[in-house]
Amino acid sequence: HETAAAAAADGVESSSSSSSIGGFETLYEVVPWPMLSYDIGIDPNVHGSELTPRVFKSHLRMASIYPGCKYVVTIRDPARTAISFYNFFIAKRVPFLVEEENALGDDGKDDIRLLMDVSTFLVETPFVRGSDHRASIWEYYAEYHALLDCPNVLMLVYEDFISNDETRRMDNIRLLGKFMGVVSDDDSNNDNNNHEAADDQYYGLIARTASMSTKSYMARHM
Repeated sequence: HETAAAAAADGVESSSSSSSIGGFETLYEVVPWPMLSYDIGIDPNVHGSELTPRVFKSHLRMASIYPGCKYVVTIRDPARTAISFYNFFIAKRVPFLVEEENALGDDGKDDIRLLMDVSTFLVETPFVRGSDHRASIWEYYAEYHALLDCPNVLMLVYEDFISNDETRRMDNIRLLGKFMGVVSDDDSNNDNNNHEAADDQYYGLIARTASMSTKSYMARHM
């Protein structure tokens, strides 16, 4: 779900640069993930530097994050997060979860054996209980709750980004744009005509950003 926020943030930041929205092969070219960047041939000091404001992705908990920035965090239904995490590891053929028995089965598909079901995955991995090297989901959420009133932290709900309710999705992207200082907040104090004009000004940006935050779009650029 943090990738959805990163994709949306890229759409918003692209509005203030000359770069075309979506002009990249992988999202990490424009929203670098410092811990992964050099492994995939991306320099986080260079890639995305033409965009304003700079946006970076991170999986670090708030207690360990780089200081001095604004932060966008995403929350998601914990049960759905767990299933998504489990399926991600299966799709990536992570060895502790998947054993590849044959390159291709009789049906022409990969022949794999799962080494644990989702319940075992929850109990035996740090996702729920944490470890010395990784915080649990509850530790992440507890820190988010402690920062509810922090002006430099914006919390977004993942389900709002994938909602079938277009107004709900657009409102959240507009909120993100205001937090990033790209979309003006002045129209909220103006009359209805000016408010509609401001909406028209940003509707194209917000609509494009919404299209870049879908699961299908992210799957093509990850």
